[in-house]
Amino acid sequence: MKNLIISFAFIVFIFGGCKHCSEFGNDDLRQVSISFSSKSLSSSLLKSSGLTDNSIIKVILYGVDNFGKVEKTFIPPLPESSETSLQLVISRKIKSLYAIANPYEGMESAEPETVSELMDMIADFSDAPELPFLMSGKGDIDGVNINIELFRSVAKVEIFSKNEDFKIESVTVKNTPKKGYVFKKEHPSTPTPDDRGLYPASSIPTLYVAESTALNPTRFVVTGKIEGRQASYELVLKNKEANIDIERNMHYRVGVAPLNETNCSISVDIPEWIDMQTTVQVIPKPPPPDPYKNGIKILAIGNSYSQDAMRYLYDMLRQIKEPQYNTTLVNAYIESGTLNDHANCIKNNTSITQQVFNTSGGATSVSGKSLKQIIEQDAWDIITLQQSSWFSGKESSYNADLDTLIIRVKKHATNKNFKLGWHMTWAWHVGHYGFPGTYTNQAAMYSGTCDAVKAQILNHPTRKFDFIIPTGTAIQNARGIPALGDSNLNRDIDCHLNDLGRYIAGAMWIKTILGDISGLSKSYNTTNPAITTTNFPYIEQAVNAAHAKPFP
Repeated sequence: MKNLIISFAFIVFIFGGCKHCSEFGNDDLRQVSISFSSKSLSSSLLKSSGLTDNSIIKVILYGVDNFGKVEKTFIPPLPESSETSLQLVISRKIKSLYAIANPYEGMESAEPETVSELMDMIADFSDAPELPFLMSGKGDIDGVNINIELFRSVAKVEIFSKNEDFKIESVTVKNTPKKGYVFKKEHPSTPTPDDRGLYPASSIPTLYVAESTALNPTRFVVTGKIEGRQASYELVLKNKEANIDIERNMHYRVGVAPLNETNCSISVDIPEWIDMQTTVQVIPKPPPPDPYKNGIKILAIGNSYSQDAMRYLYDMLRQIKEPQYNTTLVNAYIESGTLNDHANCIKNNTSITQQVFNTSGGATSVSGKSLKQIIEQDAWDIITLQQSSWFSGKESSYNADLDTLIIRVKKHATNKNFKLGWHMTWAWHVGHYGFPGTYTNQAAMYSGTCDAVKAQILNHPTRKFDFIIPTGTAIQNARGIPALGDSNLNRDIDCHLNDLGRYIAGAMWIKTILGDISGLSKSYNTTNPAITTTNFPYIEQAVNAAHAKPFP
């Protein structure tokens, strides 16, 4: 079998793991040459612009001594093209190298101290595997040339019909592991099995699943039609009468031959997982359970801009869910309120206005409670923060006041599993008499707001928000659609939104929180005459585009 070669220039200091090299004399060090291979790989493992299921984009090497102790960890950079071999300078104490190719996030920071800890490392398959696949293997050092045979962490399962009268419509994967060992063990392992839900026929020519044992096998429920009648078959892979272990790095071709609605025969072929640029689809991640199935409670800490965004949200949520959907929407309101205003309010325990929203865009104002009391008064599912539009593009205003609010909100929230969201406000309309700060026009104000949110919310190292609601981008998108237009979205010179703008803002909140606004098209908001069958598709266009690309 032809070995696969990866090559690197011989530069000792690049390995971030050679800090001990100076501690050894020349007699204590040696240079070794490493190649990677696999029985079912036959092309280059090098990083490439078009990733295949054989690509390596990163590799971690663990040096282990004769006593099973991890002596050294190396994370070498990958070359862009093939040369001769990977050259590495290591201590003579190191007798074996363990490799992890395409490590999962967090594996680089793992610090196993023994080979036992290495072998017990677990990979999380909660999300279905995606290319390139996690691979692992071991090579013993015998001389100066080392070969490490790599095994992919998952198996490939192809399911097809052997009867032309039977058309597969869907497959449910049952009892497939969420997690598994990184390094191959003597027997496949099945920690934390899970049912993977339903996959449509467009996704099932090939499935990628973790290995599992015959004692606790993965099962495949195949549905389709035979002679016009619906049929469903539960398959467990067998060789004669014995269940087959699903092992990593293997390719299982499963032929389904229906006999009637309840019985079928299957054949299982196990070819090598050959190297080929395939067009098969990786298992999609099953849709997560709806955490807001029975109702939702949202608290916005903001001003008139969050008031606008929530104006029709109550009715819109009930249209997407059902008329009796349990909805609680409150805006903790300070006129033109900034982060500084709300931080002072929660620190000084001062009273604040609650706007409690209800049907037909109505809201009831309630006073007498502090922001702390409002946060504590209900088990909020979602709490949002925002900056005043005056300062939304000024990065320096996202300061300690924001950190204070985040800390206090998390401290006082009675639902410790609540989601913290950031509401990105919109730029003023193009005909406004003046713009804040150094901004001279709408485009500059919008761009500045995006830059500030990206730097201080999205990419900030310590401010951890669960999501960003890009209302500013949805409104900006709508302004660029002639059928909607900039002048048709505001109701006053202060750039508050009119009914059309408020509906777009509410739709952006729903798209961010629930992931879909298609249900709105089934029943237009009869309380909002600005929404018509003519302009609704443009609203969907503006909102969906903002969800796909929140920032320019």
